Amino acid sequence: MKLGFIGTGKITESVVTGIATSTIKYSKILVSPRNLTIAKKLSRTNKKVSIGKSNQEIINSCDWIFLAVTPTVGEDIIKTLKFKSNQTIISFISTITIPDLKKMIKVKADIMWAFLDTPNQMSEKYQVDLCNLSDGAVSALEDQGIEVKRKEDKGFYIVAKSKKFPIKTEMPDGSGVSGKVGNGSKGVAWIKPYAYQFKGKAGVSAGINKLVITDLIVYEADESALDDSLEEAL
Repeated sequence: MKLGFIGTGKITESVVTGIATSTIKYSKILVSPRNLTIAKKLSRTNKKVSIGKSNQEIINSCDWIFLAVTPTVGEDIIKTLKFKSNQTIISFISTITIPDLKKMIKVKADIMWAFLDTPNQMSEKYQVDLCNLSDGAVSALEDQGIEVKRKEDKGFYIVAKSKKFPIKTEMPDGSGVSGKVGNGSKGVAWIKPYAYQFKGKAGVSAGINKLVITDLIVYEADESALDDSLEEAL
């Protein structure tokens, strides 16, 4: 049995060390090169441990896959990997399930009506309009059952919502956003489809796991334009 580890932090170090001193039968362990210091340490102390060239090589080569990365990193990399149907996958990612990670859709968008840390008064949800979506993004969203709308001033767009929690928003370097996000800002959003039922209707809506602002336009109040955001609230 071959074991593969995506992520090479303290969790991987502890688990690999524990396996090496246990009675578990395995022929080889492949660890990712993400943290070369820990990866090299593990390979030096156990001749059955090798450093993989890439995450995909580890998945292609191993029977069991251990996901030991942070939720943010997991969102970024899991969607790019192709798992084998007969693989056993063990995840140490605390906040996201394997099915959720595989369904996550990353889209670039122009941002309008961003209620990121204060709920929209009509919907009572945190929400943001993601506009001028590419054909590829539209196709990926519709494949998951999410309805993509179109307006002249928004192009193809969706309203991504979070019912209970503020939308996690950051700059590309991971720092916080200075000022409120205004219309015309640009960003990258991680969309998480979820099923809903409302007044006898059922479908798939666009949840949002994270929003990275790549071009910030600071919000300036314009109450006369507020009606546009309210019509998308429900």
